[in-house]
Amino acid sequence: MIQRFYFVSLIIGLVSCSGTIAPVEAGLDGCNDQEGCSPTEFCSEGFCFERRCVVNGVLEPGESCDDGNSSDRDGCTQQCSTARCGDGFVREDKSLGEAGFEACDDGNENNSDGCSNDCRLPSCGDGFLAVTQGEVCDDGNLSDADACLNNCTLARCGDGIRRLDLTEGEQSESCDDGNDIDEDACTNDCRLAFCGDGILRIDQPEGTNDFEACDDGNEIETDGCLPDCRLAACGDGILRADLSEGEPGFEACDDGNGTDDDACRNDCSIARCGDGIIRRDVLEGDPEFEACDDGNGVDSDNCTNTCQEARCGDGILGPGEGCDDGNEDPTDACSNTCEPTTCGDGIVQEGEICDDGNLEDRDGCLANCAPARCGDGVVRTEIEACDDGNGFNQDACTNGCHLARCGDGILRVDLAPEEDGFEGCDDGGLDLGDGCDDQCQLERCGNGRLDPGEACDDGNGEERDACRNNCVRAACGDGILRNDLAANQAGFEACDDGNEINTDVCLNGCVIARCGDGIVWADVEECDDGDDDDLDGCDNRCLLAVCGNGRVELEEACDDGNAIETDACLNNCVAASCGDGLVHAGIEACDDGNPFDGDECLNNCHLAECGDGVVLEGIENCDDGNDLQLDACLNNCLDARCGDGVLWVGEEACDDGDGDNGDECLNTCEDAFCGDGVVHEGVEACDDGNDEQEDACDNDCAAPPMGSNAFHPGNSCLQIHEERPNAPTGTYWIDPDGAEIVAPFQVSCDMTSHGGGWLRLRLADSQQMVAAEWGRTNPWYKCGGDEAVYYDWIGENQVQPDSSPNDSHQYVATLEYFNLAEDQVFTGEQIAAIRGQITDLAPSTRIVATTSDDDSNNWQEDQQGGHEVYIETAEGDWFLLTPGTNGECGGSFGWGQGDSARYRWHTDAANSVPSGTTGINADAMGALPASALLPTRARFEIWTGGGASFGYERQNILVR
Repeated sequence: MIQRFYFVSLIIGLVSCSGTIAPVEAGLDGCNDQEGCSPTEFCSEGFCFERRCVVNGVLEPGESCDDGNSSDRDGCTQQCSTARCGDGFVREDKSLGEAGFEACDDGNENNSDGCSNDCRLPSCGDGFLAVTQGEVCDDGNLSDADACLNNCTLARCGDGIRRLDLTEGEQSESCDDGNDIDEDACTNDCRLAFCGDGILRIDQPEGTNDFEACDDGNEIETDGCLPDCRLAACGDGILRADLSEGEPGFEACDDGNGTDDDACRNDCSIARCGDGIIRRDVLEGDPEFEACDDGNGVDSDNCTNTCQEARCGDGILGPGEGCDDGNEDPTDACSNTCEPTTCGDGIVQEGEICDDGNLEDRDGCLANCAPARCGDGVVRTEIEACDDGNGFNQDACTNGCHLARCGDGILRVDLAPEEDGFEGCDDGGLDLGDGCDDQCQLERCGNGRLDPGEACDDGNGEERDACRNNCVRAACGDGILRNDLAANQAGFEACDDGNEINTDVCLNGCVIARCGDGIVWADVEECDDGDDDDLDGCDNRCLLAVCGNGRVELEEACDDGNAIETDACLNNCVAASCGDGLVHAGIEACDDGNPFDGDECLNNCHLAECGDGVVLEGIENCDDGNDLQLDACLNNCLDARCGDGVLWVGEEACDDGDGDNGDECLNTCEDAFCGDGVVHEGVEACDDGNDEQEDACDNDCAAPPMGSNAFHPGNSCLQIHEERPNAPTGTYWIDPDGAEIVAPFQVSCDMTSHGGGWLRLRLADSQQMVAAEWGRTNPWYKCGGDEAVYYDWIGENQVQPDSSPNDSHQYVATLEYFNLAEDQVFTGEQIAAIRGQITDLAPSTRIVATTSDDDSNNWQEDQQGGHEVYIETAEGDWFLLTPGTNGECGGSFGWGQGDSARYRWHTDAANSVPSGTTGINADAMGALPASALLPTRARFEIWTGGGASFGYERQNILVR
């Protein structure tokens, strides 16, 4: 007790009756309820504690309470102290909600384990961190907006709850939308989005207050994004400074006023003279003042390239000015009115040859102050017939100022052939036949005059009239189609291909080829016999009468003009018919063109099918064309047969089609009956089909009892006994190997001993050997330690002693298995079959041996001596069978026939049995151990004493 007390006192203490904390004593072995504790102890939490009060239901001094029970889980503990939260005992007498209810009580002051100090189970929100419950925090409030959420996880930016507990200076949350989208009203760091935070909002449509077109996070006005998150644009009044000239968006200026006629254009380029816009922001006199700006770069119009209005004296030749030298000198070549000094003013000035003060061109001084001359373009009527002033000699006015005429030797080239005065030639003479006639026309074909060598010349340039353009008369066959004649006029041509081929579209008579003209138009007409006979082989469409032209002609039965071989008219113009070998679509299902009605296509051009009354060779066995299923031809066109599952009326007694010859309907379609030679399963045990009652099957189709004859043997006596438990001991037929080698044979079966089912063998039916006198003291005391004489098999039926130097004789003995049923020796095959069967049945096999004296009390005369038999099982184990022939071996002496020697089983495998070996009393024919099987070989050990001799004995062995 002291040791136990010392151990537990280090662990726990309890409140004493006086209410003070005192150590208690506990068992080291543990307890279950009160079991395991002494009467002065109580069990709690698996330990025994010393009682500090007497729990008797009477409140005594020093007790806070006493409810008289041994429960620590009500209002009064076993230490007679009032239950309280923290005493380590969970009260079970209170329900949830009652004062004093405890969900747990771990007796410690740790609020962070599985039980709080107020005896409540941990829950999120109780203010106590329960790590074991998966809490990361627990602030005990219901606010979700502080550092600890109501699910006892730490608040974080992005949890969707805005924290309100942070003070100035702490990283607060101005929002928390709980998503990962940084481009909405609340950024991913829980700050309200604002223009200039560097994050482009995408949650507001354009036109709303919070829409941002850009947000570069800086306050630079001169880049691509303004501080108010608008994209920088020309006209916003802010000059971009982040681009170089030539880059898209570059601004040279930006006054933001929308006025295009000041110093800064609306495209943010600097205004300049020549940009096509007149500046209105500067006054006249200012260097940048523009009176005009036409932007065309032309300096000679009303607005100069300096953007000033053109004026006389500005040095620029403008509209309406003959000159403008920019000075005020009236005596130079340009007057102060910007008019050049002119010829005709009567003063010959520099550059003038004459100046007669008038503008008359037809006198000696022209209006340009040059002397008059032929070719100056002015006709001096007294001197010149003409003066075109062009210096060209081949027009209406020659360079000599003479009017052109035919025969002047100058060829006019200024007129078209159809104009009057046109000259095709001008050889300066009027002779004919020299190539140029007296009308200055070339003597050539087409001039409308019949010149030498011309057959005609109509001069009209028309190639297709009576006179061709080569002045040859038109003729049929010249290749030119005349169009100047009506169809009924002589010489009219309907065509003219200019060849001598009379079989093309244009005949040699300039007539268009046509069907019926008697001439075959190559590649167009098949024939043309020139008559109106439509049935003479060439029809009136000039088509040959051939099959396939779509017209029934000559000997044709039909002609549909198509190449479809499966319609009503074949391609040989023979009407389609059943048997022509072609399937008439929509009419015939088939057409094999033969007269054989037994193939897949019938002679009526229907596909062969079962039930059409025609046997389809190779496919159908029969086809009677009816719906009768019970006649010689089934509805699947197979010959009715026994086994098809269909009853053939008048031929079959039954037909179940299952191939099972053991049911009510035989496979010969006869009703099953006893004696039909077929076993009717579930009804007959056998059916050999004969009237022999003494065979394997009785005449009532019942099997004879197992083992009753060679036709129905058992495989062992045991099987017969199990099949026929009331069968008596006697002779039965067995077949140990299932007739594989050995035919069934009769054996003696013991059906009563040791549960029955034993096969009786008679082993070693041996004639007594001749005794030998060895003169030894009590040599037969085998079990007492004296040496015995052992005989080993040395040959067939031969044994000799192997331990006595005094005996070298050989003795004759037999070791055979006898069938007690017939008193005949088993054959080797029968023994092998029995041994094999017993081996297969291991380890349930048992071998039992007995012995008897069959020589009329011919025991050892002095009741001394004996013999032993060792057997070796099929598994190689040796066992000793010994008769009880002397007291020292634990048996009884053999006194006459009334006292038989008994065998015992010895499990010592030694070749000799040591002194003191005892056996198992075999009075009740004790069984050999489970591993022992039918002996495979045996050894006799025989010893004698006092000149005694052995009699004739039999050793019987039972096996199963």
